[in-house]
Amino acid sequence: MKINSLPSHQDIIGSMSDTTPSGVPSHEELMNILSPEKPKGNIAQRHNNPGNLVFVGQEGATAGEDKGDGVSWAKFNTPEEGWAAFNKDAEIKLKRNPKMTVAEYIDMRSPGNENDTKKLHLGIAQSLQHLKDEGKIKTLLLNKITMTPELIDEVNRAAAKMEGFFAEIE
Repeated sequence: MKINSLPSHQDIIGSMSDTTPSGVPSHEELMNILSPEKPKGNIAQRHNNPGNLVFVGQEGATAGEDKGDGVSWAKFNTPEEGWAAFNKDAEIKLKRNPKMTVAEYIDMRSPGNENDTKKLHLGIAQSLQHLKDEGKIKTLLLNKITMTPELIDEVNRAAAKMEGFFAEIE
């Protein structure tokens, strides 16, 4: 039975596993047949993928929903696995370019043709304000802040939150 189409009478009768004594399906059974479960939340939530990573064979990941361009999103079993993969991805990018700025990192992981990067830059800068207040960074100009291993989690959490991932991981 297709999820997007209404079932025929035969589909309903043929899929009933338990009926009332009169042979009529129960209300709950009819609701399950007529209203199949639809995915809830955005890709990040449904796939435990706070970084909206595409599937490239990451440890613990499987191919999730198709992005629409023949590429699949990575799907993780738990939010913790998704966070670990997101931070590992950032570490790999940082090793390839140790002088990368926070702005360059954001633009690399969230390309402008798919995201509102100006909004991301602004939101991430706001989320780093406490680090400036504490003297840990000198500016909020993201193109002047070098991305460091210490900033990965902070920047990734801000980006994930802005992109709709709301599961908190300690």
